Amino acid sequence: MAQLTYEIIGRRLQSARKKAGFTQEQVANYLKVPREYMSYYETGSRAVDMLTIDRLADLYGYDIAYFLDPEEIDDFQAASAAFRLTEKPTEKLSPQTLEVVARARRIAINMSKLNKLLEV
Repeated sequence: MAQLTYEIIGRRLQSARKKAGFTQEQVANYLKVPREYMSYYETGSRAVDMLTIDRLADLYGYDIAYFLDPEEIDDFQAASAAFRLTEKPTEKLSPQTLEVVARARRIAINMSKLNKLLEV
């Protein structure tokens, strides 16, 4: 069994952020933390608390398990609710807009899980 490390979580956070089309600065503003924290989280040089991982999972449109499972997870399957918000990553998005995006993606993830349960 593989061991989950801060570096693995960080790589997954960075990959998900980039696929969602966000900059570190946008995400830091959403979390209300300095931009440097995002760099620390993504390099694994700083631990990420569960609340932050949960908020990022919502924002990026990923199931939280993608970030926390010690085994390698297929990024494509994990990102069932991921979609690009904008083609211009430098575009200004308010933290309020990002909060709406996170809630919409949480709903999409939950709907996907419910559909899977109903298929059984």
